[in-house]
Amino acid sequence: CRLGLHKAEHDNGVLLFVSLEERQAVVLAGPGIAAKVEAHEWDSICKRLVRQAANGDLGGGFETAILASAALLEKHFPHPRGKRRKSKLGDRLRILHEVV
Repeated sequence: CRLGLHKAEHDNGVLLFVSLEERQAVVLAGPGIAAKVEAHEWDSICKRLVRQAANGDLGGGFETAILASAALLEKHFPHPRGKRRKSKLGDRLRILHEVV
């Protein structure tokens, strides 16, 4: 994947995709975290993101989705001694205007 999901330690990378036109969100979770989190939890994150985006708060929707995803990651892959690891994927928003 050109977005680098395969670079995540423990295969626990999470990417959030949103199509504003289709009013859909998708979570692409690496196999390490996908094996530990039920599909309904990812679906709930996507529904909240889409609901906030539909109400004109796309930024808030992403913030909610990122915080919820981070909580799942912390639950299943806690930081050693409470220290935050540096993300190998980069902690930034990428806006793509083409089909990936």
